[in-house]
Amino acid sequence: MHLLVLTAVTPILLAVSVVDARTLRLPDALTLPAAVSALLIGVVAAAQGAPGALIGAACWTAVNLTAFLVGGMGAGDVKLAVPLGALVGWVAAAPGVAVAVVLAQVLTVLWAAAIRRRRCPHGPPMCLAAVTVYGMACAG
Repeated sequence: MHLLVLTAVTPILLAVSVVDARTLRLPDALTLPAAVSALLIGVVAAAQGAPGALIGAACWTAVNLTAFLVGGMGAGDVKLAVPLGALVGWVAAAPGVAVAVVLAQVLTVLWAAAIRRRRCPHGPPMCLAAVTVYGMACAG
């Protein structure tokens, strides 16, 4: 089941990452459908007694929304946090989401240092962090 999920989300995460790396933008055409789908799946799962995806989406979105409100990231990063938080929260709950958020921040700082610029894309590190934590949680 988890391999099937990764197979389904990987093309979306790659598209998001490539677009953000090239343009420093996460277009609504990519982030909004993913966010809406994640929320709908999260609501269905929560109704069946598995609230992890909704909790994960809420946690990562809250962190990114706070950073957005103080000018630390763009709105696309906030919208991308919804499906990534849901993905990680589904298998790793809030602690896994916290690890993914921190890992994404560290990867972004390292990327910025490597290219010697203050502005760099945050979407690709977010995607990599989410897939890493998801994979580790699924591996056991």
